[in-house]
Amino acid sequence: MISVLVVDDEKVIRDFIRRLLEHDGSLSLFFAEDGYKAVDIARKNKINLAFIDLHMPGIDGIKTYKEIKNLYPDIACVFTTGYAVDEVVVDKANNEKIICLKKPFEDILQIRRIVREVQNKIKAKEQDPQKKVSTVGKDRRTHVRINTTLEVVFKIHDGTGELISALGQDISPGGVKLVCQQQLQVGAHLDLMLKVPGHSNACKATGEVTWQKKNDSETESYAIGLKFTQINLSELAELVVNCGSIKDL
Repeated sequence: MISVLVVDDEKVIRDFIRRLLEHDGSLSLFFAEDGYKAVDIARKNKINLAFIDLHMPGIDGIKTYKEIKNLYPDIACVFTTGYAVDEVVVDKANNEKIICLKKPFEDILQIRRIVREVQNKIKAKEQDPQKKVSTVGKDRRTHVRINTTLEVVFKIHDGTGELISALGQDISPGGVKLVCQQQLQVGAHLDLMLKVPGHSNACKATGEVTWQKKNDSETESYAIGLKFTQINLSELAELVVNCGSIKDL
């Protein structure tokens, strides 16, 4: 079992990662809303992997990382930020092979892949004590979308208020592809409700149509590209864990 510490002053981000990882029985999860609490947790519990927000009140992410690394030199770390990252921070992170993830996360599954990579490195070190596990390698796969089909209901801003049904495909925190029988204008703004078939949990979002094309099929339908302008990350995380298609990824 490995211990994962998530440090972020935004509760929605802590909940997001919690729901992504809590079903993995091989993980021991810890959460802190600031650097002071994170260091206190690390003093009482050995931490293998930390997701640390760079910008927090009190001690920032860099100082928090240094404090915890002093306790566990082999700790793997991932920095997260909702801001444009300072080039100096990026250079330092790159030198130490620390990943910097931009919030909202464009690739939901990257968090799970990072955890599995750390698990594999720890197992390898147990077999070969000379092997170091202090860093997490860069993952070139970004903008990964979840290959699943969702039930979607939406209405158009400044429209009639009519609810329109559609299918959602290839969802990510950045957007989703819709398939519906109604043609939409590029630039149209939508209010959406997304669900996984067979589950009651729903995710609310708003988005903007960025492209559309008519499908090549006997049934008249349209494929529509939608960019999210707002989405509840906690609800999206719960949606993700209900998607059977991601369990084996």
